[in-house]
Amino acid sequence: MRFIRSYIFTIVVLFLGLSAFAQDVAPWAGVAKALGREGSVQGGVYKIGFLRKDLTVMVGKTKVEPAAGLGSWMAFRETEGGAIVDGDLVLTSEEVNPVVSALQSAGIEISAVHNHLIGETPQVMYVHFFGRGVAEKLAEGLHAALAKTATLMGPA
Repeated sequence: MRFIRSYIFTIVVLFLGLSAFAQDVAPWAGVAKALGREGSVQGGVYKIGFLRKDLTVMVGKTKVEPAAGLGSWMAFRETEGGAIVDGDLVLTSEEVNPVVSALQSAGIEISAVHNHLIGETPQVMYVHFFGRGVAEKLAEGLHAALAKTATLMGPA
């Protein structure tokens, strides 16, 4: 009997936890659809990440793992006038200009272009951005920018 109560309690807790997760993510369904990938909500911020698993980056003889510095991300927050998004895109040197153009065409501002690594091959640049407007439109602009890269899209 004790086992059954424990089992039922566990099922209820899991169900409530999944329900809370679904409620947090639900307002961002349009963003997830536009980007082709779901994110997670933490502290009212909806964040989606894209590891650059397509790149083999070396610093000397050391391989840089995607999770150790080759992760693009974007964070959405609701505001009174819609949403804001900011983030960081990991790009090869050849991808920078097409991506910056796509972001600017979508009304997304570039706040920085720089490197995080020194002496890496191939050279990797980081483009920081900021946008304000309708969340789904911002996500569509980000998708168009990511489409100019070899970033692996789709579900994580």
